[in-house]
Amino acid sequence: MLFVQIIDGGNRAGQGEGIAYSDFLTRVDEGTVKSVMIGKDIVSGELTNGEKFGTYAPQDVQLVDRLKEKGVAFSARAPNSRPASG
Repeated sequence: MLFVQIIDGGNRAGQGEGIAYSDFLTRVDEGTVKSVMIGKDIVSGELTNGEKFGTYAPQDVQLVDRLKEKGVAFSARAPNSRPASG
């Protein structure tokens, strides 16, 4: 089995196999996605077989509704922000 690490200048350790966004949507529709963490440009999660995955994601306004419809547990990750100085 081949695992691909997605590299975008940040640490993606533990993110799992890199898949195409279209493949992610297909897996959601098939009911094989268990849970998802939605970040600014990255969606990562776990499949029902326990495999981890990650994909770069476009701004998809229908994604949350699609996940709800298919019963996928999801949460969002706040973008990295700097503490306010003062």
